[in-house]
Amino acid sequence: MSFLKKIAVVVAILLISGISVARLNAAVDDPENVKAVNSFIKAVKSGKYDSNKQFSPELKNMIANSTLKDWSAMGWRGIMLFDGDVWIDSDGELISVNYVSKNQKKEMEAEINTSKNELHASLQDFKQPVLELETEKFRVRIDNMGNDAYRYAVWPIKKQMIDTPDLVLKGGKIVFEGSGGNHHYEFKSGPYTYKCYVNVVGTVDSPPGELLVYKGTELIVNQPAKALKQFK
Repeated sequence: MSFLKKIAVVVAILLISGISVARLNAAVDDPENVKAVNSFIKAVKSGKYDSNKQFSPELKNMIANSTLKDWSAMGWRGIMLFDGDVWIDSDGELISVNYVSKNQKKEMEAEINTSKNELHASLQDFKQPVLELETEKFRVRIDNMGNDAYRYAVWPIKKQMIDTPDLVLKGGKIVFEGSGGNHHYEFKSGPYTYKCYVNVVGTVDSPPGELLVYKGTELIVNQPAKALKQFK
């Protein structure tokens, strides 16, 4: 049997037995990764993330009781707990949390319903609200439409979101910038590119976010956010 056929047989056996192929050869055995996982578990136990609403009691207990076999090193993407409930980097710093507890699901559903009632009827179909951003002249709303495809809606600041939006764009994407948490949402329409920045890490004088609009390579709008609300 050729080498490739042997690999195919192994993968088939893993699939039949219910073992994720994505985690094949992804064991956390590198000393640096082991150090990162242990550092993160220690930080969770010490209360470092207690103020983070994503860290429910269930999740903190799950992390605290996890062992190295529960974590998988996924190359440049980072190190994940189980099937991606939590992601950390090679320094043991948090990248993202995907785990949602039962209570959090109920809170999210209530928040979604409340959020829909505040929107124009044409915008009430979405999977998850993402953020609301206000600048001196504009009011922006971004929603996740499913499969990490985002929608952008904008109004003049004097209008409310219950009013008809001036512009709606779909098919946007999220772009992460390093491991600090800063990211932006990007949308395109003809020669125009719209970017909504979320500044998680910055200086004391950094705004919570920014709205940038380009026509080709020319920056035609650059407004700092006066207010920014992220939905969890």
